[in-house]
Amino acid sequence: MRKLIISLVLLAGTVASPLPVNAGGAGDANPDALKYTATAVAGTPGSGTSPKGRDILKGCAIVTGLTPEQLLDYLGGTGQDLINFNPTNLPQDTFYHFISCPVTNFGNINWMVWEVGDPAPPEVVRAVARAAANSSTVPLPTPQTSPDGTRDIPLITQLPTWYWTDPTLWQPDSVTASIPEFGIYVTATVTPTISWWDPGDGSAPITCQAGQLWTPGSNDNDAPCSYTYTATTQHNGTSEPYKLTTTIQWDLTYTCVPANNCTGPPNVPGAIITEVTRDIWVTEIKGLITH
Repeated sequence: MRKLIISLVLLAGTVASPLPVNAGGAGDANPDALKYTATAVAGTPGSGTSPKGRDILKGCAIVTGLTPEQLLDYLGGTGQDLINFNPTNLPQDTFYHFISCPVTNFGNINWMVWEVGDPAPPEVVRAVARAAANSSTVPLPTPQTSPDGTRDIPLITQLPTWYWTDPTLWQPDSVTASIPEFGIYVTATVTPTISWWDPGDGSAPITCQAGQLWTPGSNDNDAPCSYTYTATTQHNGTSEPYKLTTTIQWDLTYTCVPANNCTGPPNVPGAIITEVTRDIWVTEIKGLITH
């Protein structure tokens, strides 16, 4: 890159490191995760889908093939201070790409410029990756139990309760964001990897995956995801349900075209977290002893 472009990239604070291939492992806090919550009722497979985020590439000015004079006009139009740039140093036979976005930054500025024929700066690729992540939607699966855990068909203390989510919702999905003018395409793939189940009775959450639907003849010892309640939801003659919560981590991975454009600091979302809560009731079976 020539002197002007080097100055611009340095101003944006470039750091070279790969985008995360599998950011955020099981059990990680994932502080950069997108999080969505919902409330469900028993018997429903899901509570809809997570909302899409804002379109961070909406309204961007995207221009290619600018001459040096046109480039400086566009830069001036952004209101940037160009005192450090000498237009006489720009080679007249070079053309430039330019992007400026009102609602997203490239490093610490909302514009970026580079020479036609050079790879896109990492900041631009990261912005497209964030746009893909913002466009991703995942289902919000309702936590299922056997028995149903409803007021009419409550769970039973001292017996294993099967947990699961609808297996048809436990699937990866992909979405692509792009800037065709620059030949940049980033596909974000969300894949469910792990779930945490909070029984709602004050005990610690248990870790599972999708779980498995209970069917007649199932062996309780074979449940891949289960919990045994020891206390009922009856208290002083009243019944207050527990709040059963399923938290699922959907890892976000990114594939970029061109592949060598997958560079930049890993400050794009590494996961989506969904959290769905429903009421459950628990009772006990009392035995009668006769002599």
